Amino acid sequence: MSEQHRPDEHFGERPSSAMSQDLRVRLTGGVEDYPHHADGPVQYVVVAYMAGILLAVYASDAEGALGYVVRPELGPDASNSTGFWIDRMRAAWVLKTPPTEALAEMVAVAQRDGLPFQAWVVPGPWREAPSLAALKEEIVGDGKWDRSPRNLKLNVYPVIPFRGPKMLAPEVTEVMRYVARRQPGKVIFAIDPAYDPHGEVPEERMLGGWAIDENGEIGEFRFNPTYEPTLTALRYRPPENEVERTLQALDSRRGTPEALLEAFREGTLLVSVDEDGKQLRFRQRDDGERILDVYTSTQYVPDDGRQVRAMNGGELAKGLFGCYVAINPGSRANISIPSADLAVSAFG
Repeated sequence: MSEQHRPDEHFGERPSSAMSQDLRVRLTGGVEDYPHHADGPVQYVVVAYMAGILLAVYASDAEGALGYVVRPELGPDASNSTGFWIDRMRAAWVLKTPPTEALAEMVAVAQRDGLPFQAWVVPGPWREAPSLAALKEEIVGDGKWDRSPRNLKLNVYPVIPFRGPKMLAPEVTEVMRYVARRQPGKVIFAIDPAYDPHGEVPEERMLGGWAIDENGEIGEFRFNPTYEPTLTALRYRPPENEVERTLQALDSRRGTPEALLEAFREGTLLVSVDEDGKQLRFRQRDDGERILDVYTSTQYVPDDGRQVRAMNGGELAKGLFGCYVAINPGSRANISIPSADLAVSAFG
């Protein structure tokens, strides 16, 4: 059995089940110039997708080795999945990066930007095998990996249209169909992207699921009525004030226009002004309407040298007429409001 290594640098659990087939592997060496053999211990991470383990990527500083072990049983998916790692190994070699440092950098990029085939680096501390030969046996399995069929979990970003259905059903992918054919009678759960597919997920963080029939066909998506998306799922930045919180709530159809207007009038906004800081700076839309850009906090102000001035929203609204106020233009949650809707009355 392998040892768990460096628990402070990684997180985790174990890979998804569909690793339930014969996990015979073959070794494919590291890329040119990095040695692809190691008689001593190697550290490694496992890369998987819904159908199972694709490969393990290993490193040994003692022997200067950096490479991967793939599963040919998964055919083109396994071989094609190496491209991401090969390109970055070559770049690391040019920079003479130590193998474990290069592996850590590659894992960080994979976790940040994603991998082909909806694959992921299996969460958990780096594992250690006494040699490459032992790593081969490790991936083949000694009871360490869960091989029994089970319900599957997949990270999904919810799609919330501004009008119409409250949420759209996620798209079924070819990878999902491939997995479903191998695990009839199970369920594929769509879970919030802030949660680990291999860990426990609260019911309110499950978007819904697809039942797989006895023939391995995926059925209709069923929504979970108690699902509450996280900020990660909505691709929002953490709100810094009440205006941002109510704007995000309205954008995700969990808030009201009235709550946003009240927060606007009571809050402090960063308002676009001329270079002297005295006059409001308007821009003109293609249809001729005047637009005043305002920002709820500095994190939304463009880095283009523009000047802004902090103003109370209610006081700002009193002086506006015949224009639109664009709140956080260009951001994930933004809105344009007619100036007439912002003031409580002409006399405030």
